[in-house]
This record gives sequence, structure tokens and C-alpha cells, in this order.
Amino acid sequence: MTLEKSINQGTVLVLGTIFIGLCYQLIPVFFIMNPTLEVVSTIFNAFLGGILAYVVLRREFIDWFKHFSLKWVILGSVLMIITGVVLGNLYTFLVNDSIEQNTVTSVLSWNYFITHVPFLLMGEELISIPLLYGIWKKWGWKFWQASLLSALLFSVWHLAAYNFNFSQILILITPSRLILNYLFKKTNSILVAWMAHILFDLFAFLPYLL
Repeated sequence: MTLEKSINQGTVLVLGTIFIGLCYQLIPVFFIMNPTLEVVSTIFNAFLGGILAYVVLRREFIDWFKHFSLKWVILGSVLMIITGVVLGNLYTFLVNDSIEQNTVTSVLSWNYFITHVPFLLMGEELISIPLLYGIWKKWGWKFWQASLLSALLFSVWHLAAYNFNFSQILILITPSRLILNYLFKKTNSILVAWMAHILFDLFAFLPYLL
């Protein structure tokens, strides 16, 4: 593959995933949510992000689904939980206020978690991993640079879900994404990042599910 083609692929992945992520954020702004639109929004990122990554990467994309490591799922999710608890307590101490909760907690139930969250989180991975991959592998940035940029963009995509509390998402969301990015780097598996993400969210949402 020529350098020019690789850079072009990276550009399509980066701009495409940013566009998809932006469109997802605008769904509730321009449309009134109803059962049909709720289904569409649940699979929106996974469907469009998956198509974009497959069209651009083909075999590289398919390869992400051929690997799996239970060890890294467990290690990653535990590390995310510990990091989240430590940083959460530190944040509440520094700002002397409670943490802004994700807006999804208003509709959260076991049924919602089982039928919606796995698709929503796969959507987040199919936006974040192609973005990371495009910057890292196709543009040739160092991994830590690509990971940091993709993590910051991932955090920004969560602004509306946390009442536009920028300091909170910067301190709490960004580190979690950095860990997920590292899991992908170690395993070349989007499934590992997805499963660790599900386990972490299960822990975070457990007080609302019990």
C-alpha cells in the first residue's frame, strides 16, 4: 500500500467517524424520540461506523473480530473500575460536588441494559476504534498521540449525556477510553474492548439496576 493511499484511508476514517458521531448527537435535537427512532439511535453508530470501517479497511476490519482474550477483558475492566472509582472520588473532593450522572440512568432497567447497552457500546467502539486506527496506523502518529486525541473526542461525544460538564468528562471519561484503546492495541480485538466496556458500565450502573 502506498503512503498516499494509507493517508487517504486514515482521512476517510477520521472524518467519517467524527461525522457519524456528530450526527448521532444531533438526533434528539432535530427529532422527537419515539419507539422507532429509539431503535434507530441504538444501532446508529454500530451500523454506520461498521459499514465505514469495513468499506475502508476490509480485511483489517474483519481481523478485529477474529481475536479474543478473556484475560485482557478481565484486566481491562478491573483497571477501568479501579481508575473510575479513584478518579471519581478525587473529582468529587476537588469540586466539592456530586458527580453528574449519565442521562441514560433516567430510563435504565435490566431490560434496557440487556437490549440496548451492548448495541450502544458496540457503536461507541465502532466509532472510537476506527478513529484511533486511522490516526495511528494510517496517518502514522505514535500510539499515545492517536489514543489521546481519540479519547478526547470520545469524551466530547459524551458532553450531552453528562449535562455538558466538561471537567467531569475530561477527568472521568478520557482515562477509560485510553484504557480501552490500549486493550485494542494489545489484542487487535474490538471484542475485548467491547466486553470490557460492557463490564465497566455494568459496574457503574449497578446502583440503578438493583
